[in-house]
Parts: sequence; C-alpha cells; structure tokens
Amino acid sequence: MLNSNGNVTTTTADYPHEVTTGGKAVIAVKLDANGKANLVLSGKDASVTPIVYEGTVLAGQDGDQATEYNAEYSARALQAKASKVTFELKHSLGLKLEALGNKEAAKYLNSKETGGRDYKVTYTDKDGKPVSVDSKVKVAIDKAGIKGNFYLLDSDGNSLPGQTINGKIYYEVSVNKDGQATFTVAGDTANDYVTPVVFVDNGATKNELDKNDLQATSDITYFVEKVTYSAQLVALGADGKPVKSALADGNDYIEFVYKLVDQNGKPRRASDATSVTFNVSAGAGTLVLPDGTEIAPDGKESITKTISTSDTEASVRIKAKEGSTAYVTAVGSRAGVVLPTTDPASLTGTFTSKGELVDGKAYSGLVTDVDKANHKVTLEINGKKHTLSYTDSSLYISGVVATLPNFEAELNIGDTVQYVPGKTPYFDITNNVAPDTTAPVLSSAKYQASKAAVPGAKAGVTIQGIKFTATQVGTDGNDVTIKLVDTDTTNTTASIAYDSIGKVLVVDLAGETPAGGTYAITDTLNTVITAVNAKKAVTGIEAVLDNGATGTTLATVSSGTDKTAGGVNAEAAINNSTLVLTFDEAIANTSSVNVQVTGKTLGTNPVYSWDNDKKVLTITLGAGADVAVGDVISSTGAKDASGNIQSGNVTIQ
Repeated sequence: MLNSNGNVTTTTADYPHEVTTGGKAVIAVKLDANGKANLVLSGKDASVTPIVYEGTVLAGQDGDQATEYNAEYSARALQAKASKVTFELKHSLGLKLEALGNKEAAKYLNSKETGGRDYKVTYTDKDGKPVSVDSKVKVAIDKAGIKGNFYLLDSDGNSLPGQTINGKIYYEVSVNKDGQATFTVAGDTANDYVTPVVFVDNGATKNELDKNDLQATSDITYFVEKVTYSAQLVALGADGKPVKSALADGNDYIEFVYKLVDQNGKPRRASDATSVTFNVSAGAGTLVLPDGTEIAPDGKESITKTISTSDTEASVRIKAKEGSTAYVTAVGSRAGVVLPTTDPASLTGTFTSKGELVDGKAYSGLVTDVDKANHKVTLEINGKKHTLSYTDSSLYISGVVATLPNFEAELNIGDTVQYVPGKTPYFDITNNVAPDTTAPVLSSAKYQASKAAVPGAKAGVTIQGIKFTATQVGTDGNDVTIKLVDTDTTNTTASIAYDSIGKVLVVDLAGETPAGGTYAITDTLNTVITAVNAKKAVTGIEAVLDNGATGTTLATVSSGTDKTAGGVNAEAAINNSTLVLTFDEAIANTSSVNVQVTGKTLGTNPVYSWDNDKKVLTITLGAGADVAVGDVISSTGAKDASGNIQSGNVTIQ
C-alpha cells in the first residue's frame, strides 16, 4: 500500500488498485540483471489495463527494498501500458434451450388436457457430443409472471416436483442418450407467463441460478383462454408407443389414432362430438380391420368413428395376414364443418414377415452366440436368430456410451441387447449376465419304433341339417361352440361373428315382420350355409347341407351348446426306428458329437439330424440296429456356444 505521499509502506493488499477515497496499492517488481521480469496476472469477473512504471528511490536509500521507493504514479514517469485484460468464466460444456410451437399456449385444465408449450434442452460435452444418459439439468422459473398454478411436465406428461427459493421455482430433468430432454410449461390461469432458464449448477450458489452457472434461455410463453383446434394422426404399436411397422402374423397390429389437439399439439376435448372417417388402403398383402373385414391387395375401406365430448381421440387397429402396407388418412368433422387436415396428412404402416427387421425400430434380443474375433453377435428376436456385426456401431451398456473393448468385455451369451438397425446400428446391453461356465447336459434319450401314418381328421358338428366342419385337419378345430341366435330383428341376412379366443361362432339369423303380421325368421339352411362360408377364411369353419336335409327349410335358434369334435392331428409314418436325444442347451459343434451304445449298434448308415435350435438330435437307425429301451447311451464332444464340453450318458426310454 502507498501512504498519502506515495511512499511504499509495509501494509499489504490482495491486488493493485486505486479507489476514489484515496487508497492506492501497487506491485513492486524486481528486475533481473538484464533488466527483465515476468508479471503474471490472474483474476475473476474483472477487466484491468496493466501499467508498469518506474518508481523513485527515497533519499538516503539504496533501493534494495520495496519500502525504499516512492511509487506515486506520474504521467511523466518512465512507463509501459499493456492491452486490457478481461477475466471471465468460460464454460467447456454446451447447453441449448429451444422453444417449440406457439408462444400463446392453451391453459392447463387437467392431467390429460395440460395445454402448455414444449421446450427442448440439448446438453453436450467439451467435444460437442451428447453427455451421458440421465445427466441432470435444472430448470428455473421466475414466479413474477405466475398468479395461478404452474406445472412443469416431463416428456411423458408427468408433473415434476419443484422447489421454491428466493422467488424462483426450480425443477430437474434428465437427458436421454442424445443428450436431450423435453419438458412442458403449463399454467391454469390466463395471462400468466414464464421464460424458462435451464442451467447446470456449477456456479457460485448451490441449488440456485447465478450468473456463473452454465445456462441457456429461450422464448417467453403466455397462457391463454383461446384454443385453436387441430388434429394429429399417429401410429402406435401394441405397447402404446409410436411405431412404423408391425409383424404380419394376424395378431400384431398398428393402431392409427386421430387426436384432437390444441395449438401446441396437446390433447383437448371439444364442446361438440367429432366424427372421424379413417380411409385405409392396402399394399401388396391383405389387411384385416377390427370387425374381421379383409382389405384385398390394392383395396380400400373406410371406417367412421365418433369422438364424444368427454374424449379427445378415436382410433382403428389394423392387422395383416401377410407382408403389406397400410396407407391411412383421417378426416374429422364437427357439426357439419370439416376440421383442418391432420398433421401429418397421412401415415403408412409396414407389416413385415416374422424374420424381417425394420430400420429405426428398436428390438429386444437374447444373445445366443458371440463371435468376438469378428465382432459379431447372434440375437434371437421374435423367435428368429439374426447374426449381426457391431463394427462401426453405436455401443452402449445400460444406456451409457461404451468403447468396443468395454462392450465386448461385458457381452455374454444370455445377455439382453436392445438393437436398432439402420445406417449406424445401435446396440445396448440392457441386461448383463455372468459368463456361461456350465457344460451342456444330455437330458434324455427316447426310442421310437416304426409305425404307420395317421391320416388325421377334421372336427365337425351337425346342427339342424347343417354340417359345420373345420377347414383344416387337426385338434385345433375341436371345441368350437356354434350358436344359431336371433338377437337382431332388423338384419335381412344372417350375420357372422367369431371369437377366436373363446372359440365361439355365432350366426345371427335374419327375419322380418310382414305387414299386419308377426315377426318370423326368414333364413333357410341354404342362406345360413352361404353366410358361414363367406367368412370361413376368418373363422376356420365351413358348412354344407347334411345328407337328407332340405336346404329351403327355415333355420331356428339352436341350444347354443353344440361344439365341434373329432379333429385328429395327422402323423407321418415312421419307416425306421429312431432315437431322439435332447440336450438342455444348443450345441454349437453338431458335426463333432459322438454317440455310442456300449455293446450295441445303431445299424448300417444311421442318419443324424438336428432341429433348428440345435438341442434335439434325431438318429434314424440303420439296418441291423439292436439298441432298445433300457440301454445306456453316451454322448461325448458336444460343445455349447461358450465352449463348454459335454460328456455323460442316460438310459434310453
């Protein structure tokens, strides 16, 4: 510090300065023999312009100590001035906030009709890449613009808890694997407004927003009474999540949903019922509508649904019997007025055969084989095995980015892996199991003697002179209940309904009430047969007139307890006796398995064949075979996919 005369004192200060009250502090820098010295400045939240000047040695002093100088600054002193230096906080991480949709958001009504507006956060590391999944970002909402109730919702529409500190409400959201998180601001009072600030709590004040936190803000949002209605068209899978494809197995489906939404795409009821017409066009394969109606390849059908004033959406579920596409549009109208075109205007769903995998769709697969030398893994997905390369792929372990060595170190047979095919495939080990060290076991050996073929038979039942028969041979056709009812007195032809789960076929007979007469059934045996056969592709039941019956006879209501019976599965002939060996897990080296029965022979040129799962070995015995039930059979050399070797024996049953 300097005294009032400018002389250097022994009093110290934290940094050089000059204040309006007169206090001054300087730094004394001692030069080396070459007249040089280094001066390093550091600071925080400040800007300075360093000036270095020569002080004056006090009379009678030799200038060895700083206190032997007068350091009063003079414009005439020998001096040098450096450029301005600014000390400010530099964040290495990246944070961005984007406001989506309309800034005038519909106000909150309830947990389903939330109104509000979405914001999207993007959080990146120093290299500009997404941070780890589930990294936290805080959201600050200033209460100054809020008079009513405020809600901050996560991407699933769930209300998040907040903490109020010094006039601000603080929330926390987690980012996904792409380093992003979406949240919704919502308020139940018109004219309230908010401007969200997202931040990483790395500044000066813990749990509160301060100027040193890494932060980002975006557009203001106002909550308003006015609702501008529009409509969305979405495609959902059986799990209720958005999909682009489903299996063409007659069971899996794509549900096309028409949603009434507000100006920011949030569900909102209307004051009047809304009529929605779904227009469905089939691709190269047959589609099936909810009522069993089939749309032939390149065919079209329309289905009309109603959205009541207590709901916000209507939908139609579409299945496929074979590979195809479903092109769907939907048109809504209310009180005779056609509503705006949906967003998007149309959707196309793809129905694939069981073995196909579609780019962009997430699949959960069981690891059945691993080839780390070639960076390949075999996943069983929907009952089919797919051998996939994970080279040049996005690799994760429980949602956390993984290197190739780390991924392979954790990858074991029995793991569950989420796989998303595409230009850059995605692999995530979601369930990791310990490495397999257990050898396969020969579980059983069964002897089957040769036998004649069984032709099989179709199930059937006769009701009122109509013989109802399964269209296919086998026991699956047994126990189908067939009912002739008359519950609809307005239909002019017999209608067919089939419950495939309960195995019930209902024929609702037609009738009429002539002028001045009484109601009576008009369906004959012939017209019932025609109606049943028109739906046999769906029901699996066909009908013919039984011997001795008259087709013009009027049908009547049946007891409702008649069931098909007599179906028998066909069985092929066994020309040679066989041994069937079953292992408890798949065998990787099927050609190296050695089977022996001590003291017995499997005959001349026995034939070995494995099932698709490589667990069951069928040996067709050759001529002269003398093995029998009770003999002990041994198997050696069988390896599982992990290299564990089987040995041991069992008694033939």
